[in-house]
Amino acid sequence: MHDVFERDLRAAAGFQIVEDGLVQALMSLGVAENSVIDAAVQGFDDAGGGNKIHVRDPEGIELRTAVILDAAGAAAGDGRVEVESHRALFLAAEAAGFKRGLWNVEAGLWSGLLMRKRFENPPPNERHRISDVFRWKLGLLPRERPVIADAPDVPATWKPLDSREIAKPPERGWRVAWLGHASFLLQGCGLSLLVDPVFADHCGPFPLPGLYRKVPPPCALSELPKIDAVLLTHSHYDHLDLTTLRKLGRDTPIRIAEGHAQWLRGKGFSKVDELAWNESAELVPGVVLTSLPAHHFTARTPWDRDLGHWCGWLIEGGGCKLWHAGDSGWFPGFEEIGEKHGPIDFGMIPIGAYQPRRVMKSVHMDPEEAVKAFQVIRCRRAVGMHWGTFPLTDEPMREPVLRLEKALIEQKITPQAFTTGGVGEVWMVEPIT
Repeated sequence: MHDVFERDLRAAAGFQIVEDGLVQALMSLGVAENSVIDAAVQGFDDAGGGNKIHVRDPEGIELRTAVILDAAGAAAGDGRVEVESHRALFLAAEAAGFKRGLWNVEAGLWSGLLMRKRFENPPPNERHRISDVFRWKLGLLPRERPVIADAPDVPATWKPLDSREIAKPPERGWRVAWLGHASFLLQGCGLSLLVDPVFADHCGPFPLPGLYRKVPPPCALSELPKIDAVLLTHSHYDHLDLTTLRKLGRDTPIRIAEGHAQWLRGKGFSKVDELAWNESAELVPGVVLTSLPAHHFTARTPWDRDLGHWCGWLIEGGGCKLWHAGDSGWFPGFEEIGEKHGPIDFGMIPIGAYQPRRVMKSVHMDPEEAVKAFQVIRCRRAVGMHWGTFPLTDEPMREPVLRLEKALIEQKITPQAFTTGGVGEVWMVEPIT
C-alpha cells in the first residue's frame, strides 16, 4: 500500500516558496536555467488547488522532475501527496520547500526531521562532502605537509584573566578578552557579552583525542561578571557548548543564527532569539547587533546538517564597530560586508583549522585568506582566533600564527593592525574621535 503524506500546517507554501525551491532543485538536476520558471509555473497550475497527487518512485531526471513539480503544486494548494517510497518523499519535500514536515497519515509518523528547511551558503556554494571527512579521519586521504615545515605543534600561550579587571565594562570603548578558540568576552556600553563560549575540556559529543582542549580557559565561569547576553554563531560543538550555557543559567539571554531557537528552547533555555542574515536587533538602547553572512555549515549529528544557519556578528555601540566572523571559508560576500558596514574598528577573524584544504577550504579560511578578509572588510584592527586551543585539524598548532605574520609582511600590513595573542589576552578598542 502506498504511504500517504499530508501537509500538517497550512501556512507554509505560498507560490514564491515553491518557485524558489523549484529553481534550486531543478537546476541541480540539470534542467536548463531558462526553462525552470516555466516548469515551476506549469507544475503549480497543474497540481495545485487541493488535488491529491500520486508520485512514482523517481527513476531518471524526467521522473524526478515530475516528482518535484507534482509535490510542489500539491503543497501550494494544501493537497495530498501519495508517494511510493521514502526516497520519493525526501526528494519531493526537500525540493518543494517544505519547512515544517509532513504527517504520515497511515503510519502516524512525523517526518519533520527530513523535511525541515536546510540552509545554504551564498554562491559560489562549494561544499565539502561528508565522505571526505570520514576518509580524512580514517587516514584514507593523502596527508598534506605543513606549509611551514618547522612550525611548532604546541598550543597558544596562556595567562590568567584578572577577575577584578573584568568586573565591570570600561566607561569608554570596548574591552575584548580572548578566552581561547572562538570564545570572547566583550565589554562595553555597560554590557558584558560572551561570544561562542566553550569552557568544556573537549568540544564534541564524545571525548575523542583530537577534541581535547590543549590550553585551559583563562578564568573560571564563576569568575566572569554577570553576562548580559550570549552570542552564538552556529551550533558546532567547538562554538556551542551546552554545559557552559547551562552553567551560565538557562535564563541568560541568547542570540543565535536563524534556525536554532526552537532546539535551544527545547533544551530548557528560556530567552532565545534568532536572527536571519542581515537582520538587526537592539541589545540595549544604543547597542545594535547584526547577523552577517558567513560561508560554513552546521551539524551536531549525522542527521541534522544545515538545519540551522551560521553567521558572524556585528556589534555597534559607543562609537565602535566590532565584528566576530564566526567560522567561515573565504567568499565574495566579505567584500559586500566591507562596503556596507566598514570600516570595522576591531575584528575577530579565524586563522586556523584549515588543513587538509580538500576538506576545509570551503568552511575555514587559511591565514592568507584571513588577511584578505581583513582588507576587504576594512578592519582597522583585528585579532586572529580559532587556533591554538583544540587540535581539530592537521596543521601544526602554531603554524597559523607564523603564516599570518608572513602574509602581513607580504601585504605591507603592520603586525599591530592584525595581531595574535595568548589565551587571556585583552585588547582595548577606543572610538575614533
